[in-house]
Amino acid sequence: MDAGLAGLIGAAIGGLLGAGGAISAAAISGSRQFRSNVAQMQREARRAAYIRAVAVLGESLHAFDQVAEDFRKSLRQPDGLNPAIGGAWIEQCNQAHESAEWRHVQAAVQLEGPVGIARALEECRAAQATYHFRLIACIAVQTGAAYTYEVDGDMDMSSIYKYLDSGRDRSESALEQFMRAANAAMYGA
Repeated sequence: MDAGLAGLIGAAIGGLLGAGGAISAAAISGSRQFRSNVAQMQREARRAAYIRAVAVLGESLHAFDQVAEDFRKSLRQPDGLNPAIGGAWIEQCNQAHESAEWRHVQAAVQLEGPVGIARALEECRAAQATYHFRLIACIAVQTGAAYTYEVDGDMDMSSIYKYLDSGRDRSESALEQFMRAANAAMYGA
């Protein structure tokens, strides 16, 4: 074989090998990019679910706080509380606690995971349920509004405040724990 033909064959083989290498590199790079895009979409879906969970839980906590503040102000009134106001506050608390939005948030967080986040969300919800029930129980006892939740007899204002504050503090602490867990799940922090 003459040198020109050998050079031409060598160049063709080299070109094929180079093209094969380029195609392989592109395939590997494309596969990495695909995995990166999937991971990014998963992070965005989790982030959206976690943000909505924090917002819904925050809205419930705010609603409870508003009722608690109105209740506390009314406790200081000399003419006392009436059952109609108590019933309205209980209804406000129940609406905030039983929001349909909550079920959507719960489903989204359970779907997006991980399991630890769903567990932290449940703990947060349980803490809010405690605050909710403590608040409506105190309202019912003080106003004579119809509600069946046991509270230890008549409570003075100091006892009511401590009872409500401990429920609120637990709820706020659980929300902070959920946010830390969500942050760790998102960013590994």
